[in-house]
Parts: sequence; C-alpha cells; structure tokens
Amino acid sequence: MIEKRYAKQDARGGEKEDQFTGRAELAKEEIETFLKNPFFGVGVGKTAEIRQQRIGEFVASHDEITRMASEHGALGVLGLFILFATPLFLYLDNNHNIYLLSFIVFWILTINHAAMRIAAPAFVYALSLLKVVVINEKEPVIHRE
Repeated sequence: MIEKRYAKQDARGGEKEDQFTGRAELAKEEIETFLKNPFFGVGVGKTAEIRQQRIGEFVASHDEITRMASEHGALGVLGLFILFATPLFLYLDNNHNIYLLSFIVFWILTINHAAMRIAAPAFVYALSLLKVVVINEKEPVIHRE
C-alpha cells in the first residue's frame, strides 16, 4: 500500500489525480488567507470555518506552518520563528543533546502533514529542548573541604 501511495495510485492500482489528497490546495488557500490578512490573521480556528462556508464541508488544516500564518498573521510567523530558533539557541549553550537535530527534523516533517493534532510532534519538540548534563566520573560529585 505504501508503494502504491507514493506511486500516486489508489488501493486498486488506479492513478490518483493528487498525490497529497488536496493538502496542496489547503495550503494554497491558507497562504492566500495570510496574504489577505497579514497582520492579525483571520483568528484562531477561523480558517476551517471560512473553508466550510466556501465549500460546505469542514476540512481541518494539515499543515501547521500555513495554519499559524493564516490564523495568527504576523504574530503566527513570529511564533514559528521562535519555535524554530529556541532549540538552536539552547544548543549553542549546551551541545550535549546529540539528538537535537533529528528531533527538530522529525518535528518539522510531522507538522507539515499532521499539524499538531497528534501528541508526537509536541513531545519530540520538547525532547529537543532538553538540557543534557554530562557528569565526569573522574571528579567526585560532591566536593567537600
């Protein structure tokens, strides 16, 4: 089934029009919404309501990046910048978290197709913020004089 999905085929092997099942169109709409309301956005949860009024069907966003931009405007873009920059700045102070890059990549890839509706992206993002301390066993942990 995975092979058929990436070959743009349905379960029977027939060709599908859109490999991403309409996600590209949703992202395009959200970018257009952001461009129409660049400062404050349309409001939390309003993108799905606007889409429901337009097409008559409630369809939730699949992309956290475009959702934040369209619903929160410039403040959403600032929030995304903070989300991307925080782990990197923390890594400069403490570079013992060797999995930070893989956690960030997993987080970015997950929010691009599942938004934040599942717990995995938030949990993995939190793992990228861990401060790891390496204890040198040659020195005693408690220093007494």
